[in-house]
Amino acid sequence: MGKNIVVLYDGTWNNPSSQTNVYTLYKELLEEDYKKRVLYIDGIGIEELTCINLLIDGDMAIALSLDNNIKEGYKFIVNHYNPGDDIWLFGFSRGAYIVRCIAGMIRNCGILKVDRDIKPDQIDKRVDLAYDIYRDRDMGHHPEGKESEDFKKKFSHPESKEQIIKFLGLWDTVGAHGLPAYTIGEGFKYLEFYDQVVPSIVKFACQALAIHERTSFFEPCHILSNNSNTIVKETWFPGTHCEVGGGSFLNFKSNEKMIKASLLWMIENIEQVGGLLMRDDIETYRTRFSTDSGPSWNINNLPIFDRYNTIISTVMQKDKTIPLELNSNQKFLRKDLLYRDGDWLLPFGTRSNLCAQYDSNTYEELRKDMETKGIKLYNNVSYDKDINEEAHEGTHIIIQSKDYKK
Repeated sequence: MGKNIVVLYDGTWNNPSSQTNVYTLYKELLEEDYKKRVLYIDGIGIEELTCINLLIDGDMAIALSLDNNIKEGYKFIVNHYNPGDDIWLFGFSRGAYIVRCIAGMIRNCGILKVDRDIKPDQIDKRVDLAYDIYRDRDMGHHPEGKESEDFKKKFSHPESKEQIIKFLGLWDTVGAHGLPAYTIGEGFKYLEFYDQVVPSIVKFACQALAIHERTSFFEPCHILSNNSNTIVKETWFPGTHCEVGGGSFLNFKSNEKMIKASLLWMIENIEQVGGLLMRDDIETYRTRFSTDSGPSWNINNLPIFDRYNTIISTVMQKDKTIPLELNSNQKFLRKDLLYRDGDWLLPFGTRSNLCAQYDSNTYEELRKDMETKGIKLYNNVSYDKDINEEAHEGTHIIIQSKDYKK
């Protein structure tokens, strides 16, 4: 039985002091077992974080770091991998983008062999070549293309019969249309993102998405099934990008209950797959990260302090829409689509009036589709835009104002 290799990438402008879910997860790994096999990387652009850079020079924070971050994670795996090892990848925001690219590199080019006589600069050159092959959209560089196959035969470990990436865990990937970069005089451009379909070398992939993030650059970047043996699980959580991924944005704090909910969901998925030792057992984590404890609101969550109205109001905003995805019998919304099968917990508190706070119609198209086709959520919860908030005695269901009705 091989070892675990764990790679974790934080979101843009996040570091350990941000206390994101990625960093919290990193700290929960047993260091004595993983000391030399775990890589945690700060979010790209952390050195350049200022309000001016955020608005005008954000492309520097992204473009100058992105390629090197992808190569660094891939090289870490190369330097530690032996056949039979399991690879675990975790990321938030653009960190999620990065680990998805790393998975794509492994799919296209395999994992480089490191022989005793190979020099460090030779490894770097081969990593660069693997990255170039991955980024080139020529058919020859497709995973089954001639150039990719030749590269793998010459430089990489033989392909495993098993799925070598055991777990791909994501919080709200940024990159549905690529990553934005701004150039004065030219406006915003996008760095293309290639890997919405989860590679077949991944055994289990899951992603927590933020329903109430309205910044257009943070449009949802879904994980799509590859129609193989990969388990793909994607769930919408209440809250904005930072509230689902954890941490803070400049001086703005997030709702702790939402952060805990998506972190616990990720840990439960890790437990389901098995094989990654952590500090506590699952029941302890359910107590530690329960949404029944901790503050559900603070002044920074109120509409007047909405960061998208006060800091980056010039950035285009756009409502997200939730797709109508049904389960296998086509009668219910897919069970893992909304957190807790469509039932959001009462202690989330501050999100009881999200329609008023964000002026968002994010549920509207889904509600119409479900109403027209007679589709219901599990537990017979249905959407109704005109109902006031209700809390049902004896349940943990919260009925969102103008959104839910039971």
